[in-house]
Amino acid sequence: MGWILAILLVVIGGSAWFWWYQRMSKALKCAEEAIEDLVAGREPRTERIHGPARLERLAGKLDQLADEQEHLRRQRHLGEANLQIILSGMEEAVMVVDSRQSIRVVNPSFQRVFGLVGIPFNQTFAETLP
Repeated sequence: MGWILAILLVVIGGSAWFWWYQRMSKALKCAEEAIEDLVAGREPRTERIHGPARLERLAGKLDQLADEQEHLRRQRHLGEANLQIILSGMEEAVMVVDSRQSIRVVNPSFQRVFGLVGIPFNQTFAETLP
């Protein structure tokens, strides 16, 4: 009788562990996908993360991080638009290059002075000139 009870306890314990493992695996996979979405600039699908309270708190933090990322994206876009408005109004030719000497920003006056048709992003000044 003792052996039967021991086997029954092992089966019940193994089943409980297997259920918990499956639940945690699914929750962790959903959390990993949400983080990948966030890194890629997409809205994370954190509503799929169900599990222990710690994982659900993590989902809440990922939502906060996504909101902050969206806020910063909007601020950057607004700043870029303001910069373009300022540069478009200038009569002087303006070119901004990065540390690799690649052109990042030019204004319409620069395009006119150098006879450029398009905006030469990620090209050097030497590559831009005809």
